[in-house]
Amino acid sequence: MPQLKIDIVSDVACPWCPIGYKRLKIALGELAREGLTFKIEWHPFELAPDMPAEGEAIVPHLVRKYGGSVEEVVASQEQIIAAAHALNLDFGGCAQASCCQHLRCAPGAHVGR
Repeated sequence: MPQLKIDIVSDVACPWCPIGYKRLKIALGELAREGLTFKIEWHPFELAPDMPAEGEAIVPHLVRKYGGSVEEVVASQEQIIAAAHALNLDFGGCAQASCCQHLRCAPGAHVGR
């Protein structure tokens, strides 16, 4: 049976990326029992290239970046935290620049590009 290639575009600083990946792994496990095989290829994406290196508090950052009220952003963060906890994930409360983390995740992957 042919192998299905899945391309994942992800920012290491995005909480929805590991949530989605954990959910994908569960689904792929179920499909693997039916004999399907998969190859996952990761591609970095930086959501906030203008983020200062020291980062900033998540709620003010999201209000500034996406708009909406503080209450709406807090409610959204609570939804993310609940989804993460359901998958045994834990996140901090600070938005940070992710360029350096992407380079650490795939040493040499950026060379020659």
